[in-house]
This record gives sequence, structure tokens and C-alpha cells, in this order.
Amino acid sequence: MIRLRKRSGIEEYALDHLSGMDTAGLISRRELLRRSAVFGAAATLGTFTGVLRAAAQTTGGKVTVGLDSGAYTPILQTFAPEFREATGIEVDFVSYPLGNMYDQNLLALRQTEARFDAFDFWPNFTGDFGPFLTPLEEVGTLEDLGFADIARPFQLLNIYENKLVGVMIDGDMFVNTIRTDLFEDGAEMAAFKAKYGYDLAAPTNWQQYRDTAEFFTRPDQNLFGAVVVTNFFVYAFFINPIVQLGAERGMRYGELFDEQMKPRLLNEIGIEALTRYKEVTNFMPADLAASMPWDVGRQVFFEGRIAQANWWTDMPKGAADSSISQVSDKIKVARSWGDVTVLPYGRAMGIAANS
Repeated sequence: MIRLRKRSGIEEYALDHLSGMDTAGLISRRELLRRSAVFGAAATLGTFTGVLRAAAQTTGGKVTVGLDSGAYTPILQTFAPEFREATGIEVDFVSYPLGNMYDQNLLALRQTEARFDAFDFWPNFTGDFGPFLTPLEEVGTLEDLGFADIARPFQLLNIYENKLVGVMIDGDMFVNTIRTDLFEDGAEMAAFKAKYGYDLAAPTNWQQYRDTAEFFTRPDQNLFGAVVVTNFFVYAFFINPIVQLGAERGMRYGELFDEQMKPRLLNEIGIEALTRYKEVTNFMPADLAASMPWDVGRQVFFEGRIAQANWWTDMPKGAADSSISQVSDKIKVARSWGDVTVLPYGRAMGIAANS
């Protein structure tokens, strides 16, 4: 169950401001966006709602949004009634399988009549989608749109021919979520130091991560030391150890490409990173280690079966929710181990030029 958080005074003002607007086609969608930019800056999922307002049709007051059928469709559907109440604009969601995000969107963009007014996509598709997207400068400045607080690296992910064609609505940053009832337990701390020779704490490097994962792997107690994705999305998790290991070996920021943009994967670093990743699976539930999906990885942590998770920020958010997690009062979040992490990217939202 997803609960709407209590609105702040700023959000109440923003919603009141929007509710007073005439959205029955008497103003252009660009003017609607400019006048309602404060809502995009203040309200929950502001970047998403800002793009919706930009894509809103002046006739009919309806926006069709294309979304992959993963986490985002049910989440954003929850906010659609509130958005309609505030703006008078209906939102129709059209979902497609996550694996079809590229072909479904590209097909829709190339049609004469838009299938989607706005849609989500991964920034690595920007080069292909760019010619078919509306440059946001045609809608308003970043300040007008309420997107000025998006960090510059995230903006750069959605630049096509020197124009911004999308905004991030998601940021997959790696952090380490640890169980305080394990990591801060006196007996566990003493036993760990006796075995490994240093204090038990949130790991800051690979060796500590590996040692703590091994230490807490106790199949007889249904407890395991780590969890990583080994099914679909494995590349998004595996790329982080490669970057971290590259940084350990002195590569600037652990970059994955050389100056000629040749990938640095088939080398000693890539092989060692893969070896490390494989070793981590030894510290996971044996029946899931070879094919751990993203959603199941979260679930086993919520069930209290995992001591730590080097994972995206959705892990601690979910683990802190007592309605779905058995360890909601037993977690802390630490920086991901290593000197660097892969740049967060996640999903972006764009406006179809044929909308």
C-alpha cells in the first residue's frame, strides 16, 4: 500500500494555485506549464508532473503516458487522481513490458499520430530518441519548469544536439543498507574481531564487504551475508563492482571506456570484478543465488534473511516501511563500499514531438 505523505505548506499553496487555473483549453500547454512550475518544484514527483503539464493537450484535458510495467506504473497511478483534482487534466497510462521499452517507444515516436504524449525511458536511449523528442527549451527554462535543482550530471544524460530533451525522474544510486541488530550487536562484534582481526562496521572496501558477507552467512539460521541481482538487471548491478575495482587500480573515476571509447571490460579488471561478483553469490540463499531477481532480492531483505545489501536506494526505503518489512527498525544506510560508485541514472521522462 502506498500512502500519500502529508503536504507541506508550500505544496498546499502549489495545489491551490493549480486548482485555480482554467485548463479547459483556454491557455496553451506551454503557458500552463510556466504558470504551474511551482507545482513541479514543490509536489511529490515534481519532475514527472512537470513533464505531464508540458505534454497536456489543450483540447480534452488528457495526457497519455507510456510507462514500463515495472515499479513506475502502479506508483504514478496512485498520484493521478490528485493530479486531476489539481489541474483538471486526466492521465491515461499505457504500460508495456520493461524489456520492450526501447522498441515500444521508438515505434510510438515514429508514428504520425502520437501514441504517447510523454513517456519514460533510459537515458542511454537519448541518442536514438532525441530526434523525436521536444526540446524542453521550447517549453520553458529549467527554472520555469522547476527542474533547476537537478544536478548537472543528470541533465547531461538527456542532452541531444546541445538541447535538453528529457528530465530524470529516478536516480539509481548504490548505498549499503545494513542490519543494526547484527552489525551493532556486542557478541557479533567480538566474534567478528576475533576471526578477522578488525572491528565490525559498515564496509568501506571490497575486503571488508567480502568478510562481513561471509561472517553473516549462516544457512542453518536462514541468515545470509549479502544479496545482489543475478537475473534481469544483473548488468546494472555488475557495472558497479567494475567501476569500483577500476578506481582501486588507479583508473580515473573507474571509467569504463578509454579515450577512443573502447570498452575496458575484457581485461584483468573485468575478469577480477566478475570473480568478485561470483564470490558474493556464495553468501546468498543457495536456491536463489544463480538467478536472483530485483524484486525477490528486496523481499528476502525485508524478511530479515539478509545482513547487508549493496543496492539502490529503493532498498532502505522499502526496508524502513513497517507495513512490508520485518526489519524496519533495524536498518542503517552507509555509503557504498569503495572509492567511487557508478553514476546514478535510472529513468528519464520526455515529451513526444508528435504529441
